[in-house]
Amino acid sequence: MANLGVNNYELRIDQLRIDNAESLRDFLNVPKSIFIILSFILPVSLLAQTLPYPDNSSPTAQYIKWGVPDLDKNWSAADYREAFKRLDYIYGQDKFAMPRSGSPYSGKLFAYMVSPDRLEPLHNPAIELRERFVLLESLSFVPQKLQFYYTQPRQATERFGREGLESIFFSAIMSKSTFLLVNELKENVRKSGQTVTEITKVYVQTKEELGYLCLSLLDLIDKKHLRFQQEDIEWFSNKASPLIRELMPDIEKSAQKKVTEQAKNIVKRHPYSKVQEAFKGF
Repeated sequence: MANLGVNNYELRIDQLRIDNAESLRDFLNVPKSIFIILSFILPVSLLAQTLPYPDNSSPTAQYIKWGVPDLDKNWSAADYREAFKRLDYIYGQDKFAMPRSGSPYSGKLFAYMVSPDRLEPLHNPAIELRERFVLLESLSFVPQKLQFYYTQPRQATERFGREGLESIFFSAIMSKSTFLLVNELKENVRKSGQTVTEITKVYVQTKEELGYLCLSLLDLIDKKHLRFQQEDIEWFSNKASPLIRELMPDIEKSAQKKVTEQAKNIVKRHPYSKVQEAFKGF
């Protein structure tokens, strides 16, 4: 790990306490290790259309009988791991028996797994900031696992359409959460009158990643939409557009320019009018 040039450092930021250089280095390493890079998981084929797929899923209550944790609490990282252990078996037997978006049988379970509500503790000020970083790192495997189940970037077709898009959007929300936590840390340091160069570097890195995130979402909508049903891409556009608009003030100026240009191109040339409408005003 790189030397931060901090010796015998003691920093108290609200409820956060870092007592020495080693623990500070450990703390600052957390946001570097958990950022979600969508370029590795977005579908790459431009031509294949989503095929119809069967819903072989079971009622949510049945998955719980099989060992998936109850939905009456906010899942921890351990709960997600337990759920995925059960779902791994189901996926190996019949991938179309996995929980599905909007399914009359398993829709409740799928919606629970990808809901941004699962990330609410990350923004709870009653929880110490360091603990929230640890929580974020502990959950970092969740988006990748969901996309392992529900996206097929190396296949000619996307058999899971809506599920894949909802999983990708969950990844985007987690990336936003990462930035918000790093920004909170930076602001707490600023208010305390302290200066830590590495925090600034991590903050700049997360801003750059946010720009890449926005461009990746637009690229999916603009160039990879044929992998999905039209109604699913329209749904995704209506989710992605507000998120990108919200993040625009926080990304680098050069990325803002690219995002604006691509959004305007979508308005001009996208074949779906509802997608065009979602990006008007950029």
